[in-house]
Amino acid sequence: MKKEFLKRYLKATGLALKDLIRALLLTSVINFVILAIGLGIFKIKYFILIAFLIALVDLLPFLGSGIILLPWSVILFLMGNLRLSIGLAILFVLTFLVNQILRPIFMGKSVGLKPIFTILITGISMLIFSPGLGALVGSIISLMLGVFFEVKEAFDIEKNKKVSNEQEN
Repeated sequence: MKKEFLKRYLKATGLALKDLIRALLLTSVINFVILAIGLGIFKIKYFILIAFLIALVDLLPFLGSGIILLPWSVILFLMGNLRLSIGLAILFVLTFLVNQILRPIFMGKSVGLKPIFTILITGISMLIFSPGLGALVGSIISLMLGVFFEVKEAFDIEKNKKVSNEQEN
């Protein structure tokens, strides 16, 4: 029984990992749209390409869009371009919020956990580790817990069916 549980758990974890990647890509697309609109409003040359590159960097754990947007914003502030500097800072906050709120929600739905639990697990992980590492660790913990409960529930249902079939005979 334990061996069968482990086999199912590992298979379900692989499927959930696929869902995690889907959640990452979905939030990346949302961030790309936010960045493209924002950079377009500020009339940044090649705004679509820049938004795409920032969205790609945003997929990387620890780095995120802040690795580009924050230094860019600070440099513009020091150069006296306050309007664009604040605009880039706002874009960073928006992309950060999408990552910290929507990503756990998308992931929680895909692995069967309630989104609030996924957000809490991610938030606690971010407090313990750091925002970048915590988001990654929280996602993995949520994935593993969701899969565990899903597989355990399936085993409990099968066990109850066997018991009721034996009692009928």
